[in-house]
Amino acid sequence: MKLYSGPLSLFARKIEMALGEKGLAFEREMVPFSQAQGYQPKHPAVLAANPKRQVPVLMDGDLTLFDSTLIFEYLEDAYPEPPLFPRGAAARARCRLLELTADEILLPLLRAFMYRSEPANPDPERRRLQEEEAGKAGAEIRREYAKLEARLGGQDYFCGGFSVADIALFMSVLFVLRLKGPRLDGHPALAAWHARMSGASRNRRGRHGNRRGRSRALPGTLPLTAIGRPPVLLRRETVDMFRAPGGGVVRPGSTASTGSASGMAGKGTIQAERLKSLIERIERLEEERAALTGDIREVYAEAKSAGYDTKVMRQIVRLRRMDAADRQEQQALLDVYMQAVGLAV
Repeated sequence: MKLYSGPLSLFARKIEMALGEKGLAFEREMVPFSQAQGYQPKHPAVLAANPKRQVPVLMDGDLTLFDSTLIFEYLEDAYPEPPLFPRGAAARARCRLLELTADEILLPLLRAFMYRSEPANPDPERRRLQEEEAGKAGAEIRREYAKLEARLGGQDYFCGGFSVADIALFMSVLFVLRLKGPRLDGHPALAAWHARMSGASRNRRGRHGNRRGRSRALPGTLPLTAIGRPPVLLRRETVDMFRAPGGGVVRPGSTASTGSASGMAGKGTIQAERLKSLIERIERLEEERAALTGDIREVYAEAKSAGYDTKVMRQIVRLRRMDAADRQEQQALLDVYMQAVGLAV
């Protein structure tokens, strides 16, 4: 399976997240992009596959597809586990409506902020009009935020389990925030969802080539399950370690936890010993990490004494941990931001 993607492509990132969630191995090829010329020249494979001349383009065997919504549908039909659509015709239709909201309502609005990624227009009147249009779009986006807040309610995800609706809405909201559009202040459920999705996005990013995509635990949670249910908070497990018969909580150091008066010579003591063992292991690993950190400092000191620029070396080490496509996308973003603040690229 091969995906043609592009730096700054919201729709291509949607497909990357879906492929990562389904654990599908794929090769990613980034099409050329520059601040000066955009996506010119167009990649020949994209031109051949898509009359709209855009990414994403997905190739799976002898099948070639374009359009992120259509690709979502194909992946769900061809690779149904874990599902990215809910069960039932009505639930799936609502899920598709939310994806449509992201693509056809939020996306056109966020385009009003695109000028903020470009060098400032030299015409003061043009800048004023841009800000005016951005203000109108921002008001509309805030109204959409309120609708989404109500739609989300007390759920972790918009359609119950993690779905294409979450992916599409997350990418649109992410781009709004990147372009300094309306923040999520005043929408606590939506803000919590965005934070949850940010962890999922970081995990799914760059899972391609010969590797299998896997879900990683979001902060404070277990990994997403194979059937896409919301994760369970680890804190609940921690409380259960010291739960007494009948539903009470046995606190470490209490009579029940030591097993002395309540016949709990078992559960409380064993769990407390396990906790102590885990903490001791963490402490040993922390000591090893401190030693390794010291070794790394010594290597940098040696490099500095030999005349090398250690700041540049640190950047190279960080870049070497990234794959080529991620480096290319980061460089494209850097070029855009430098142009926006008037720095020559």
